[in-house]
This record gives sequence, C-alpha cells and structure tokens, in this order.
Amino acid sequence: MEAGDTFLIKDRFGIRHLYVVVSDPQKLPDIRFTEHVFLVMFTSREEHKEDVCVLKQGEHPSITHDTVIAYKIPPALFESLSVLQKLQDNGIMKQRQPVSPEILSKIREGYLRSRYKKSDIENFLCRQGVLDWEGH
Repeated sequence: MEAGDTFLIKDRFGIRHLYVVVSDPQKLPDIRFTEHVFLVMFTSREEHKEDVCVLKQGEHPSITHDTVIAYKIPPALFESLSVLQKLQDNGIMKQRQPVSPEILSKIREGYLRSRYKKSDIENFLCRQGVLDWEGH
C-alpha cells in the first residue's frame, strides 16, 4: 500500500466508496502509529458537504461527476495496515487505479483547510513529510 493508492471499500450496508491513501506508509514517524495510514473518502459534491477539495470528472477514472473529499473521521479512516489487509483478503476492500501526484497533493492541501482536520493526524502527516510544518 502506497500514498495515492485508491480502494473501493464496502460500508456496513454493502455500498462501495472510493478511498485514497493520504499518508505515506513507507514513512513511519511514530512508534505509536507504526504501520498506520490515513485514508479519505471521495463523495458526491452536494451543498451541505465541505468543499475544500473539489475534483472534476476525468481527474481520476473513478470520478464521473463533481466530487469532494470527506476528511471527517468517519468516513475517513486512520487504520493499521494489518486491518486493511484483512479487509482486502475478505473482499471488502478492492484496489483501484492510484491518483496522480498532482491530485494527491491537492487532497493533502485540502486537509489543511478542512474544518474536520485533527491535530494528531496533521502532526502525523507533517512528521511523515507529506504536509509542510510551516505554520503548524
């Protein structure tokens, strides 16, 4: 699993949602979070949803209409790689085409503007070097 990888993950109702790995599993900044990753969910753009990161049709093969990133946990996930591997092994999580480096950067930058950002996740991402410490 790498930063930018996308997965369809079934929710408790059996509906699949597209997620992207925001953190970099290759960089383990803190022994408390060894092998943890932060994933955010793609969701349809609607008036009541936060729109700090909007993606348009064609920016990724799975995006067929205006889409925003859901940074709130849940549906966003901060999970161990072992749990995610079990989801894959059980068919609950299926890998899709990764996002481009430009889209991944856009998603990461959106997290800094999100009203749902959490300081521990932000610190985790900064310590990995995927977000800039400047101003934090």
